[in-house]
Amino acid sequence: AHYATTEYLNINVQDDSYGCYVTEGRSIPIKWTKDGEFGPTHYYDMENNEIILNQGKTWVCIISAQDSPNVKLYGKE
Repeated sequence: AHYATTEYLNINVQDDSYGCYVTEGRSIPIKWTKDGEFGPTHYYDMENNEIILNQGKTWVCIISAQDSPNVKLYGKE
């Protein structure tokens, strides 16, 4: 669904959810929580240890669950 009268997707980022954290050539499954609508997002590994993001530029990409099977991660081995 889109926000009314726009092409922007209306994605719920308030609920806890799951994803992948990709850094330094590796990817791990993660989950996240958010401290309210405008609060910070906290990222955790699957053992509930909070992940501290690397310093510098960070990019968060949200992909719908229905599209996630089509996602491919590429990198150097």
